[in-house]
Amino acid sequence: MHKSVTPCAGKTVVNETRVGFSSNRANPFVMLSRPDCTETAGEVYGSNLIYSGNHRECAQSGELERLRFPQAYSPRDSVDPGRPRTVYAPEAVLSYSCEGFEGLSRNFHNFIRSYIVRGAWAHKPRPVLLNSWEAAYFNFTEEKLLSMASCAKDLGVELFVLDDGWFGERNNTKTSMGDWVCNKEKLPGGLEALSSGIHRLGMDFGIWVEPEAVSMDSHIFRAHPHWSLSIPGQPNSEGRNQRLMDLCNPEVTDYLYEALCRIFSSGVDYVKWDMNRGISDCYSPFLDKERQGETGHRYILGLYALLDRLTKRFPDILFESCASGGNRADLGILCYMPQFWASDNSDALSRMQIQTNYSYGYPLSVLGCHVSSVPNHQTMRETPISTRYEAASYGLLGYELDPRKLSHEDLEDIKEQIQHYKKQREC
Repeated sequence: MHKSVTPCAGKTVVNETRVGFSSNRANPFVMLSRPDCTETAGEVYGSNLIYSGNHRECAQSGELERLRFPQAYSPRDSVDPGRPRTVYAPEAVLSYSCEGFEGLSRNFHNFIRSYIVRGAWAHKPRPVLLNSWEAAYFNFTEEKLLSMASCAKDLGVELFVLDDGWFGERNNTKTSMGDWVCNKEKLPGGLEALSSGIHRLGMDFGIWVEPEAVSMDSHIFRAHPHWSLSIPGQPNSEGRNQRLMDLCNPEVTDYLYEALCRIFSSGVDYVKWDMNRGISDCYSPFLDKERQGETGHRYILGLYALLDRLTKRFPDILFESCASGGNRADLGILCYMPQFWASDNSDALSRMQIQTNYSYGYPLSVLGCHVSSVPNHQTMRETPISTRYEAASYGLLGYELDPRKLSHEDLEDIKEQIQHYKKQREC
């Protein structure tokens, strides 16, 4: 999510992704400005696609110095011309400002808050959360989680989120993805008991899921290997020791819907929906050979259909989109999930640039931002907890650390930070 400024005169400039999601390297939000445009003055157009998959934007400058700007889902995600049917293309949002980049940002922020973000959480303050990932990774017990949550409650945290490692035999990244059954060795009472314990503390309970992925070492893959994207006769790219479920297949989305309904009915108030790898083996065993060019697009339509069912079944759950951080941060996903995790890089100095660049096209009210421990787990940089808070407080505040291991001074600082944030979020 780095701002890239490219002159367009006399050439063609392309912004494109082919990895299956909207991408944080080629986000579909694009600005077209005059050379003299500044933050507060000058002419600028902005465009964004209401879509979460492969896309392509192309600024074409002709000999008459006129600029053409087509924007759509990727032409590679084609529909078989020999099979006539109605094709629905994603909408694009276009805005203009003569008050520079800030004027354009205000236009998009107001539009997104008013018309894109919907549901029960559209205009509600979001809870301050504590996420267990960097505090515990896969190594936790119910007792440890409740101890962390109790300490967080004393600081003013409102939502405790259990991240990866709670299902199947999930003690590392090599196994169990797709087996959405609670690990009773870690959580003997199941999610219901943990959720009840969190609720007794006066906090909401959240859960992490990555429904689109499947481990080869899992019960569901052994039972239904044809439910994953894979190219016949070719070795599969198994990044993160997993493949992707074939969301083109209604059997797959039905399975995921039933499995997730069981989980979300266990006292869940918040869901972090992750997706940690791109679509490398873009072939659906469900689709005919002649329709494989549609796989990327059909995958996104399957995702939307699944999310539509789940958000209607659980209208009060707060959903957050995550895809290796911000790889699926777009207007399409915001129609179903009112916020997204901005980046897996939680380093405060890095986040200042990341969040500033997001803010050109997206309101801060949709950006998940966490105060993490030091040294930072991504950059190894050490920054004061005040600096980490000042960066995270511009978005949706969360903490990703073990509060039981902090000094008395840091704990007092966090109490004051959360009190300050709660006052500001009501403004």
